[in-house]
Amino acid sequence: KLQSFNRLYPEITIHLETSTRPFLFQEQIFDAAIYAGTPQQVEQWPGTHSHFLMHEDVVAVCAPDLIQQYFPNAQKINDYSYDLSAEQLVQLPLLQQTTRPNIWEDWFKLHQIQHPNPLQGQRHELFSMLAVVASHGMGMALIPQMLIEKELKRQELVLVSSKTLERKRGYYLVHSSQESSPLIEKFVAWIQQEIQGSLPSESEL
Repeated sequence: KLQSFNRLYPEITIHLETSTRPFLFQEQIFDAAIYAGTPQQVEQWPGTHSHFLMHEDVVAVCAPDLIQQYFPNAQKINDYSYDLSAEQLVQLPLLQQTTRPNIWEDWFKLHQIQHPNPLQGQRHELFSMLAVVASHGMGMALIPQMLIEKELKRQELVLVSSKTLERKRGYYLVHSSQESSPLIEKFVAWIQQEIQGSLPSESEL
């Protein structure tokens, strides 16, 4: 979506970097960050001001070949979704995210599923890494659905369950509270407008 920002403000150049480690703005070169976390985590980031962007709804996905390998008679509920039973879900290998080591544990606990070892499986640092590994049939991963819409549409990944991990975390635009920047204000206004335009309405949910 950055192309629309570039059309509006061709004089502003945006540089993007990815970081999974905590930092303070006064010690870094970053002007702002898009941060995924809980409201409590955002509040504990000293010297910052945050703008809520959207909630994060995490879904369980894997490659369709993996389901066929384990459960050849499983039936889809639509083009990119299954709804496996608890007994089936605990049989699939898990993929873990390094920065969220308890995500599967939280998911199974929320849905009252007893898993023998929810911490097992390969670990990868980023959701994009998990999506690639999952699409190659290496296991089942928990990933925000908005990040894998293309993979779901191409059926490289499929939902394995209707169960989600909803609204535990959100996405925020965070910047230093010490400085007022018209550039950041323009970016905040633009990204909030883009997100509101892409979210489904209540009648579509």
